[in-house]
Amino acid sequence: MDLTNLNYQWLVYFSVSSKDFFFIIRIRPLLCREVAEGSQTCVSVTPGKPQIRMGSDQTFTFDYVFDMDSSQEIVYETAVAQLIEESFQGFNVTVLAYGQVRYSF
Repeated sequence: MDLTNLNYQWLVYFSVSSKDFFFIIRIRPLLCREVAEGSQTCVSVTPGKPQIRMGSDQTFTFDYVFDMDSSQEIVYETAVAQLIEESFQGFNVTVLAYGQVRYSF
């Protein structure tokens, strides 16, 4: 598979809690414009593992992996809610979201 013409579709969340660093990835769906242009999703989730596959030969493992069908609520409840609670207990907490985002107007 030629990856040079494909758009990588992902949004990465980095979370830091009182315990550890957590590396989380969320794969976003293609935008309407990308579908119209014929772009293809080249990132898939490995079933049963917190792992993604890019193309046919590259795999990356994270603490949590969310696919295109994961709602914002699921991501928040799984990856962020506990950190908010820890911040109320006096721990320093940072959630850094990095990556492409999708806006709807």
